[in-house]
Amino acid sequence: MLDRVPRSFDEVLVGSTFSPAALASALVELELTGLVIQHPGRLYERI
Repeated sequence: MLDRVPRSFDEVLVGSTFSPAALASALVELELTGLVIQHPGRLYERI
């Protein structure tokens, strides 16, 4: 569910099969590899 429209952590969580902890970990990894950017307010966007 992660696309080029910023989505809240909760929106991404609802659209996934991850636990909250697993999703948080995955998002950090995606940020570090430059595939995702986190905006203020815990909004995530695919880049």
